[in-house]
Amino acid sequence: MIISLLSFVKANFYLDVKQMRKVLLILTFTLTIFSCGCGKVFTVIGIYCEEKGLYNRAFTFYNMAIEMDPDFAENYLRRAQVYCWHYNLYDEALSDYNKAIELNPNYAKAYNFRSSAYNMLNIKDQAIADLDTAIKLNPLKPISYSNRGYLLIFDKQLDEAIHDCDKALMIDPKLAEAYLHRGLAYLIKKEYERGINEFNKALELKPDLKDVYSYRSLAYDNNEEYEKALSDFDKSIKHDPKHAFSYFRRAGVYEKLGRFDDAIKDYESCISNAISWEKEEVEKAKKKIEELKAKKGNDAK
Repeated sequence: MIISLLSFVKANFYLDVKQMRKVLLILTFTLTIFSCGCGKVFTVIGIYCEEKGLYNRAFTFYNMAIEMDPDFAENYLRRAQVYCWHYNLYDEALSDYNKAIELNPNYAKAYNFRSSAYNMLNIKDQAIADLDTAIKLNPLKPISYSNRGYLLIFDKQLDEAIHDCDKALMIDPKLAEAYLHRGLAYLIKKEYERGINEFNKALELKPDLKDVYSYRSLAYDNNEEYEKALSDFDKSIKHDPKHAFSYFRRAGVYEKLGRFDDAIKDYESCISNAISWEKEEVEKAKKKIEELKAKKGNDAK
């Protein structure tokens, strides 16, 4: 069976020899140690593809796994992750998370991840409720406290958010996400130096952590450290060239420094890269472009 599966994988997914050896080891381990059926083998291959950034292939294997083993909760969880994080299909992700929880009502990981889908759909109360359940089921999982802290920030419960991040770091002092979220809480509390220190610690632990440069740049901006803010905005945009909010905030720094042409370009980039829920930034950017062009005209007279 292993040989036939490998032939199928190689024919359809063009893995090289080195990759095929890894898949062989994964399949052998899965079949030998766990004595699982074919459906779980597809799950393992899907996980491998996902880790390699082959999301379409992973999605295909998760579909196969579900077809072969429709009562295995992890298959739905895995497919939901692809829907949520790589396809931005949050309703589809939510449906799969629901199925995973239906099959395993004590699946703490599913509640944790489902909260992300609820958050992206702007259903904040249910997102927090899911993390409450995840923590109740597994109180020693630090990321659940960190994630809940993040959501509490946007519910304007800043002290409670910091408390959750403190709990996360008591369990795992090296959880970069907890420093990131605690730093964001301090940023919103206008404790900019404390926020910067938290972001520095997050970067020390996880240099490629998403959003950390964007948040630290805001702290530098508000602390009137404009060159440092520009440097961090540059890094944030390099990491995500379509991040409209970073263009908007970098434009504001350029404006403070009198670099109006650069500011106008960034406001235009904000408009062209904005997604549906960033309408407010788009309207502000349009207004700013008009103001800056008028100011340049007046200065030229």
